[in-house]
Amino acid sequence: MKELGYMPGFYDVHLTGKNTEFLSSNGLSDQKDEYGRLLNNTDPMTLEKGTKVEFTPAKFAKLKKQGQSYIITNPGNYLPDIQIPAGEYQVTYQGDLISQEISSTAKAGSVLSLSVTTYEGTVIPKSTQEDNFNVTLYEAQGRDSGNNKGWLSVQKNRLVTVSMMNVADKNVAIFLTPTTRSITN
Repeated sequence: MKELGYMPGFYDVHLTGKNTEFLSSNGLSDQKDEYGRLLNNTDPMTLEKGTKVEFTPAKFAKLKKQGQSYIITNPGNYLPDIQIPAGEYQVTYQGDLISQEISSTAKAGSVLSLSVTTYEGTVIPKSTQEDNFNVTLYEAQGRDSGNNKGWLSVQKNRLVTVSMMNVADKNVAIFLTPTTRSITN
């Protein structure tokens, strides 16, 4: 990254051309930009021919609201108390996800994931869905009917990292609705 003239920090990432498997870990695609990606001097940069990536310093704009809910439409990192207030949230989604299928020939389904992480991008040790630091939303067939909601404890001095994998519907959105229900252990 340093050779390309970028300083370590948070960047909004825009992809043009075809999709890339190298920068898609959070769901960056030609359909969805990634916001607040943390780059450091040691990040490798490999792209397929015909793929272009544009990095601009992250803006960290406040999340839009619909009623009482905060709306996340793109993968990336989000800052508590700047983009979304610290607090307890019910997490749901709207839009069409590709259903997880159980077969040896099935393609991967869509997965929406939210994690509370450190500023270095590491998941908080021992965090699980039960302690409300991770939420995974997906659709499935058969006995596993998927997961369409969860709870997230957004904390000061932590990032909310959002992944949107295998999402074909560009209108998929994650809703974080403040709750007065105590969700911490």
